[in-house]
Amino acid sequence: MLAIIVLVTVLAVLGSMIWLIARQEARQLKSVVGSKEFSGGHRLGPSISWLAVGTDDVNRLISTLGLIDVQRCTWNSGVAAIYKGRKSDKTVFVTAPAHGWVLVSGVSLPQPLGAGFVDKTTPFLLELSEAFGEVQYFSTFPQFDHYAWFKVVNGRVVRAFATGDEGEICNVGRVTAAEQMLGLKFFELRGVDERAGDAGGAMMLSPTEVQVLSLAARWSIDPTGAAGHIDQSDNAACFVGTSPYTWRSERVAKNRAA
Repeated sequence: MLAIIVLVTVLAVLGSMIWLIARQEARQLKSVVGSKEFSGGHRLGPSISWLAVGTDDVNRLISTLGLIDVQRCTWNSGVAAIYKGRKSDKTVFVTAPAHGWVLVSGVSLPQPLGAGFVDKTTPFLLELSEAFGEVQYFSTFPQFDHYAWFKVVNGRVVRAFATGDEGEICNVGRVTAAEQMLGLKFFELRGVDERAGDAGGAMMLSPTEVQVLSLAARWSIDPTGAAGHIDQSDNAACFVGTSPYTWRSERVAKNRAA
């Protein structure tokens, strides 16, 4: 009986701690969103991941994403929250519709990380695409040589490419015309027999952040200029929220079989 009482007490304390932490995070997010420190213009796109979702129904999208502690915000405060906020690693910024696209951005979006990690990006995009039709994903982190772009239409991956500092992570579907126009070609350098200094093997030219942003402009909308396409008459037309725990990266479990 005593053990049960102790267990119930411990669970109650843990529950209270979790509730207090959640409230504190929500207050911190609210303080960033309302801060006058971030009243200047901010560019969305560099060193971040984002989605372009083909919809005008922002509320339905937020519900489908499963965001927590969602609050209305301005463009400037929303961008500041994902770049400079105390909880920027968990914060997600959702824009108002722009030419039929809603942008969802933040470093906490599921990332394609390679064979050592569970692929959370593809299932995430497939689920969104089944609900909204076309979903595009872009990621650009030059400091880590990490770049990615996905196009998923009606529950089917049309194009997916990702590369990191250790090389290619995924390459699905045909290279699109937009990629070819931007010089996003993946050359193979074949060895030449009996030639001094023969490199051999394969070599891929790494993309650049400018190319990823330009590809986004051709596929849907350039995030760096998206603010100019949003109706600013509503001073709080955008939203910020906290990403769900299920988005966090997860290493592939080692095979413990004998």
